[in-house]
Amino acid sequence: MIRIAICDELRDAGHRVIEAASADEALAILQSGMDVDLIFSDVRTPGSINGLELLAEVRKTTPGLPVIIVSGHVQPPDKAFDDATDFLIKPYNLGNVVTLINNRLKFQ
Repeated sequence: MIRIAICDELRDAGHRVIEAASADEALAILQSGMDVDLIFSDVRTPGSINGLELLAEVRKTTPGLPVIIVSGHVQPPDKAFDDATDFLIKPYNLGNVVTLINNRLKFQ
């Protein structure tokens, strides 16, 4: 339900959204060569890897790609972060998420 709300809000703001049901699916999308400008992922995702592991895989191939990680349960270790990574604690305001994404995409 949260993913649907976020995707709807981003589409309403004019963004093209590619949804992935798991971090594994998101990684497969990235590895397919599809053009992706930003990743928004929860720490807790279904599948064999979580959002932090997805972040680690992304950093191996596209270090500057903006990634926003969210969680209501986990505070990731500082070493997981770089200048292209943001962390949001749930609950968060959808408008603030859209603003953060817009700001991240402006400076690419």
